[in-house]
Amino acid sequence: IELDGISSELRQIEGVDFAVLIYQEGPDSFKLSMRSSDNVDCTLIAVRHDGGGHAKAAGCPIKGDPQMIADMIIEEAKEQL
Repeated sequence: IELDGISSELRQIEGVDFAVLIYQEGPDSFKLSMRSSDNVDCTLIAVRHDGGGHAKAAGCPIKGDPQMIADMIIEEAKEQL
């Protein structure tokens, strides 16, 4: 699956400060691809989940329920706003 660039495109939408793409790799295994404006440091979120990157673009592996993952990551981003 070619997913490169999707999270970047989401971040380009007017008014979007933070975008995350969650894609499945296994039964309960996912990867996150995050992009942000200057308001959210993606690295702070990624390193909490054994990932990395830089302030405006980062990613990490994560396990669990996709809705729970989405809710958790959104809350982590909100903490920085």
